[in-house]
Amino acid sequence: MAKLQTFEEEVNEFVERTKALVAKEEEVIEDYELTKGKPPFETLTADMKQIRNFCGHIGDDNPIYADPEYAAKGPYGCPIAPPTIVGHARVTTLHGARREDRIYPIANYFSGGLFQWYDVIRLGTRFLSSSRRAAWLVGSSYSPAMSSIGISGESSYVRRVGTLV
Repeated sequence: MAKLQTFEEEVNEFVERTKALVAKEEEVIEDYELTKGKPPFETLTADMKQIRNFCGHIGDDNPIYADPEYAAKGPYGCPIAPPTIVGHARVTTLHGARREDRIYPIANYFSGGLFQWYDVIRLGTRFLSSSRRAAWLVGSSYSPAMSSIGISGESSYVRRVGTLV
């Protein structure tokens, strides 16, 4: 049985364990539907089923994504995927340390992201992904027991042929 800790001890443990994760590859969550049973970092092929499902979830009915006949006449000669589909290859939010036996008493909030694209995502694109925590920051709030812990990271999505998306 795990030793009971005070709130402050748990937060301090979280901070120390999260510091140790900076610059290390973020683990793939094995029970996530799209990664289950697949090799690490090879987690998505942008096929028509994935593209249509993603577009349906985000409410985007642009025919360049979901209509192969329409897309064949377009500038890319085939359907493309909305660029944010890369979030299905690997979620773009990074978390701090995790424990096997219980969660830390820390709430996770995603405050924003910045994407830089180098090309469109064509039908059939297979992804490799990488995600690392770049830095962490602890800021005090109204009381010593209330702090904010910021974790910044960087994710890359690369085609199997080696070019950035």
